[in-house]
Amino acid sequence: MQQTPKSKPKSLLLITDRFPVYSETFVVLHAIDMLHEGYDVKILCREPQSSQHSSQQSLLEDHRLMERLVPSPPMPKSYLLRIATALVLATRSGLRGVKLLLRSLNPRRFGKQGLNLWVFFQTFPFLEASFVDVIHAHFGLSGVRAAWAKRLGLTEAPLVVTFHGFDANVAAAEIPAHRKLYREVFALADRLTVGTDFMARCLLELGAPLEKISFWPMGVDPKLFQSHPSSKPEGSQVMRLLSVGRLVPFKNHIEGIRAAELLVKKGYPIRYDIIGEGPLRGKLEAYIHDHQLGQHVFLLGKKSQEDILLQMQKAQVFLMTSSTDENGRAEGQGVVTLEAQASRLPVVAFRSGGVPDTMIDGVTGYLVPPGDVETYAKHIEWLLRNEKWRQKLGDHARKFVLERFSKEALKPRLRELYQF
Repeated sequence: MQQTPKSKPKSLLLITDRFPVYSETFVVLHAIDMLHEGYDVKILCREPQSSQHSSQQSLLEDHRLMERLVPSPPMPKSYLLRIATALVLATRSGLRGVKLLLRSLNPRRFGKQGLNLWVFFQTFPFLEASFVDVIHAHFGLSGVRAAWAKRLGLTEAPLVVTFHGFDANVAAAEIPAHRKLYREVFALADRLTVGTDFMARCLLELGAPLEKISFWPMGVDPKLFQSHPSSKPEGSQVMRLLSVGRLVPFKNHIEGIRAAELLVKKGYPIRYDIIGEGPLRGKLEAYIHDHQLGQHVFLLGKKSQEDILLQMQKAQVFLMTSSTDENGRAEGQGVVTLEAQASRLPVVAFRSGGVPDTMIDGVTGYLVPPGDVETYAKHIEWLLRNEKWRQKLGDHARKFVLERFSKEALKPRLRELYQF
């Protein structure tokens, strides 16, 4: 009896700027989800990095994601060398490569980015990836790259572009430039996805068509973030607080430290751990030293996902300190808030950016007006003093994530994204 041949799996090209990136765990999880859905996944990035740049090394290795990278030729800094490299790449690729080079130089369509060969180098990998069924770009600039490829006729695949935060949440003075930058994306993308109402408003302000915007928040795998009663400190006098996020202005760790300081002054035996690295480390260390908080506040630096899970199991309250910085930048969604709630941690957060869309005020934690450190500290104090209430909010938090932001809950929406 003749066997029916197996149908070829659909192919998906994920595009991002760098891969892997320590803080962009959602790209790895997206790739794995689509592999489980039966897709042949390829990953195109401008700057490939070693797995050591990821907090998810075990996942990268288990699913052999580094083997799925599509080569992207580096663009030489020297213009003469750039021209020579472009000519070699184009001629080696035959007629299609030569056509791409000539079309990408069109100054009326691509301006300086065409003439300086940026467009050519950014779209060249699509010569080898033109066979894909669906293209999904993470971040707006990756969407620009894919839109150029579509405009140049390198692919006819449907294009989905996901905006995460800084790519759409820009200062008012930058809005006109970003409208121009994303014009091709908004015209050629089939879907534009966001995780929160806040991000949808940002896209609309940049000129995105409302009918193309879809909601697809970054979810979490609840199986990874489980907190068992035995993992919480029993009989310990130390009250543990935790934050996770890069040490940059809009993450606003300084106000988390000030809130912890208020509790220390009241005599609470606080230990506040902050996981993350960034340019503000020196300023935060100076504040901790000057205010004699060295026995209470600890900057732990970068940690693997396994280490973060362990810290969440030890903590009693999660502090989401993000707020809007002086440049207008805020949290687009804040996946770590979901991870904390999945770990049964109540969250105390500032009402800023997309964070309010990721929790329920008074049910899974508390939302505080930005800058109100005293009220922020009072909510932390209430949770630390009321164990039963803290556990109740933690249980509500995990249920909330399971029902709205788990991989299983979001799977139907993910499948709908690729139905064209």
